[in-house]
Amino acid sequence: MANAVYAAGTAQGATWAKEADDLLAQGKIEQLVELIEKLPAIAPAPDASRSLPQIEADYFRSNAERMRVVVHMRMLARSRL
Repeated sequence: MANAVYAAGTAQGATWAKEADDLLAQGKIEQLVELIEKLPAIAPAPDASRSLPQIEADYFRSNAERMRVVVHMRMLARSRL
């Protein structure tokens, strides 16, 4: 998503992607959605009615609980090593 908004290979995109990845890895889905919603507006793809950030924010919002369970399971597995 960072490449779609900031262009591939930009420092700003890399910084945003790292922050987003960290939030996701920590199970902080609501904060990730807020980060996505703060992205600069971009036009939807020609065959879409909504922009990529709008689609992704809805996806993470709708699947937040399931993602937290996956993060929790990973943390448990690591603690058993």
